[in-house]
Amino acid sequence: MRIQGWVHFLSILGFIGCGFLVLVGLVMMVAGSRAFNYQGAAGMGIFIGFIYLVLAGLYFFPALKLTQYASRIASLRESHSEQDLISALDAQCSFWAFVGIVAIVTIGIYILLFLIAMIAAF
Repeated sequence: MRIQGWVHFLSILGFIGCGFLVLVGLVMMVAGSRAFNYQGAAGMGIFIGFIYLVLAGLYFFPALKLTQYASRIASLRESHSEQDLISALDAQCSFWAFVGIVAIVTIGIYILLFLIAMIAAF
């Protein structure tokens, strides 16, 4: 049951990373749009800021799942009930399912970008 502390720590780091991504995204939307406007690409700063906000959303859900897992481990430590064990394992399964889906989508995007680059090269 020592895993609870590490899971909680990593969930806090996930929320902190999410907060930084939101902050950078908002700064890019405001300051980046002005900087790119001078170079003739006014919407680029807003687009990059939006990408950061999407990434913040992707960081939020795994951090939330880890927080739920840590809290359910705490309940399990107190009750030692089978239902709390099932609940904790369901939270962990949900975390890994999300991470797996994001990995599959990321690999798909990389393959798509590779194919586009190959087509553009010829």
